[in-house]
Amino acid sequence: MCTSEWEGLLERRLAMLPGSRDPGGGPILVISLPQDPTLHDSGGISATIKYLKTIPSLSARDRGWVVVVDARVCHYRLVKPTVSTVRAALGHLRHLFVVRPEGFWDKQRVDCRKSEVDSQPIYVTVSKLTRHIEPSQLPIELGGTLEYDHLAWLKTRKAYEEFVDECERARRDLETLQVELRREEPCSRASTLHDLLSVNTNTYTTITARPSIIFNMGQEVLKVLEMDEESGFRVCEGQGDAAEAASRVRAMLHDLHLLTTAVEACWRRLNTALDTYMQVRELETEMNDIGKWLVSAGQTLLAETSIGTTTDQAEALLREHEAIELKCRETYGRWAGLRYRVEDALDRGDGDLRALADHRTTTTDLRSLKDYTDTLVRTFASRLDRRRTLILASVRFHRIAHQMEERCHILLQAHRWLPHTDDVEPLKKTLRELTARKEAIDYLASEGTRAGEKLLDLLTVGVKDLSGRDITPDYTAELNHVHALLTAQQEHYCRAARQADLYKLRLQQNIQLLTCQRDVRQAHRWLRALLEALIKAHSHVGRSSDEIRRLKAEHQQFQDTAAGTFEYGYESARAALLVEKSAGGSVLCESRNLVERPGESVEDLRAGVPGATDEAASGGGLL
Repeated sequence: MCTSEWEGLLERRLAMLPGSRDPGGGPILVISLPQDPTLHDSGGISATIKYLKTIPSLSARDRGWVVVVDARVCHYRLVKPTVSTVRAALGHLRHLFVVRPEGFWDKQRVDCRKSEVDSQPIYVTVSKLTRHIEPSQLPIELGGTLEYDHLAWLKTRKAYEEFVDECERARRDLETLQVELRREEPCSRASTLHDLLSVNTNTYTTITARPSIIFNMGQEVLKVLEMDEESGFRVCEGQGDAAEAASRVRAMLHDLHLLTTAVEACWRRLNTALDTYMQVRELETEMNDIGKWLVSAGQTLLAETSIGTTTDQAEALLREHEAIELKCRETYGRWAGLRYRVEDALDRGDGDLRALADHRTTTTDLRSLKDYTDTLVRTFASRLDRRRTLILASVRFHRIAHQMEERCHILLQAHRWLPHTDDVEPLKKTLRELTARKEAIDYLASEGTRAGEKLLDLLTVGVKDLSGRDITPDYTAELNHVHALLTAQQEHYCRAARQADLYKLRLQQNIQLLTCQRDVRQAHRWLRALLEALIKAHSHVGRSSDEIRRLKAEHQQFQDTAAGTFEYGYESARAALLVEKSAGGSVLCESRNLVERPGESVEDLRAGVPGATDEAASGGGLL
């Protein structure tokens, strides 16, 4: 029965289901017979009852129907066909009440027990109907207190039926799409899967958009069923037709949700499989591009094998290599991102590609290509790093060799290091500078030797290409160049070191000689000062024995000071003579005169000593 048909029948109120129950829990059906016999429609009543009997729950229907036929205004001949129609439409009846007007049965007697046994009609009046059915379960027009609004009930029923129709259509469409998708899963080819998804894309979008609308409709219907107390679909502690309808709505919404979720999951699984498959193919293409670049362009960039013969050439090669590295960094960055995507695709591959029959082959090929490309990148990066290390070693070796040559040239400049002044401080400064430069070339010689040996080791290490073949360049010329430069550097260093040691010795001898000469002059000045002090302060010889003893003690101290000063000057003069002799030169007249000066000063000092007493004269001792 279509919606317009049952809606028209219900609007005629041929039969009503107010949603109430008798004391036994059976649903109550009310049939109102018209006063005009021409308006009586047995077929309409039968059709209406057949529709209404689907509304109560199965458990309520199993308890038996309770039918109330309101025959108070109709002709009595209409009752019997109506009862037959009701029995034919409902089947199992527990009670069938026929309501007649008051006073009609005052002179009649009816055996009610027989009616209960064989489901015969029970003829009652409105006032006696409440003996069998609670007033709260009867509409107001039958003497009860149930406020039944048929228009509200009809509106609610219409919304419920519209929801059911929409839900059923959506369910059928979803089941059809689900069968279509599952029939093609798993697909043996990605093209088949692509065609399947392309054909059903619009259908999937349309069908999956409808459940959300139906869910909203269901919520609105539930709201009406659960909250509208004036209609027949009212909630009475989980019982009644309203509760049954609400339960059906929830069940249908739940089933629709599960079906929608299953279809969406199937669609996502197929779509993800196709996307992952296309991603895998894209990754394979990108990895092949990287591999081709490494084999072709990368090999071209590493074709240069020279290490340079000078510092400028080595630095130029280093700048060129840095430019090559900048070009390769883009490839490295591309591979780093691509490798992350490949790892992610491999992690998801076995699960996402299950919709393809050959998914294991696809992931295996991707993993093999990834390992191969990773080997290519690592090998190329290793060769590039080895080339950089070789050039850096060449730059360092040539820089050290160049610095060594410049510093040795400075040390071999005799006019810069030979003594050319009689001042001690400039000579000490020159000696300190010479010592520092000598230590610098010692360090450079050691570092240069290590740098050269490291460069030789790098030149003798074998080189393999991306396929593992030995492609070691011919470094014979470079090896000979490094050996020759090491030999020349060592010879230059030895010559400069010998000259530096000689200059250092000459400077030390001159500094020592000048220091000794300075000490001799100082001793001579001290002796002359003592002589002047003797003449001025020690000319009195004393007048008494005590005074003589005191003067003798003071003179002894003065004499000891003079002796120590003479000894200091004499030893300094001898040291100056020894230094001049060790240097291989002749004894200078100035040094010989310096040796004689302390003796002259002592003679003058002796001549100026007063001879007051023998003890005072003999106190000269050394003098």
